[in-house]
Amino acid sequence: MFARTTTVKADPGRIDAGINYVRDEVMPTLTGLTGCIGLSSMIDRDSGRCITTTAWHDQSSMRDSDELVRPLRDRAGEVFGGTPQVDLWEIVAFHRMDGVSAGACVRAAWVRVDIDRMQQTIDVYRATILPATEELPGFRSASLFVDRESGRAVTSVTYTDRDALDASREMAMSLRRSAVQENDVEVLEVAEFDLVLAHTMQGFYGSPRHGGNRDYVSWQMLG
Repeated sequence: MFARTTTVKADPGRIDAGINYVRDEVMPTLTGLTGCIGLSSMIDRDSGRCITTTAWHDQSSMRDSDELVRPLRDRAGEVFGGTPQVDLWEIVAFHRMDGVSAGACVRAAWVRVDIDRMQQTIDVYRATILPATEELPGFRSASLFVDRESGRAVTSVTYTDRDALDASREMAMSLRRSAVQENDVEVLEVAEFDLVLAHTMQGFYGSPRHGGNRDYVSWQMLG
């Protein structure tokens, strides 16, 4: 699976208008496309940074959406009052509990990995870091996106609310420190956001015990 992230440094006075545009115009359009399996938006009101992510079943579906997405993205930039920056990723790990509710928060960490050790780093994340992350208080979901060509990657963890985000901070920092020491990972930035939109195909991503994802098919796609 693959993802496109669009980041805008918004005018603080236009953030709510931008969120409304993404919710009312962008989300219905994109989630109706073949191959689109989710959309989320998170914001940091202090910095004005807004990141909208669309997830896609395969790379060709994501690429095929480029022409339709471009004018929506340009308009979003106008509404937010900033210039959109686009990044493309491969989704190599994703685990989600039973959805999220209002007030959820996200901690994201951007890192750089030795290209030759990228697969090893992915394997370590899946085998050790993700299971440990699932034990953090208030955990709702976690993901790892990578760009194999540049060596960049971003992890994100969603928590039930701001209190859970705050309570997990020291433990999350310890996990990052271990990852850096054991895998020669360079941490570029860590930031925290409010999750304001989350539309994901729960049946596709979730545990089979909840009625979807028969035989763990989507998890097998992620390795």
